[in-house]
Amino acid sequence: MVDRFDMLMFAIAGYVAIVTLVRLMISRRDEVVGYLRTQLERQAAEAAAQAAEEEDRDAA
Repeated sequence: MVDRFDMLMFAIAGYVAIVTLVRLMISRRDEVVGYLRTQLERQAAEAAAQAAEEEDRDAA
């Protein structure tokens, strides 16, 4: 039989599990966003460098 104490412990354990999972998901999301932002900045810099090289070749 499940009494009030057991239900309270289940509720607390569930709350802790959910809060922990949410924190892990937020941390992972921040890592992925940072990685993608870095990749986009790198690609933009490479595209700008290529455009500058093409302009230099066209001007010569």
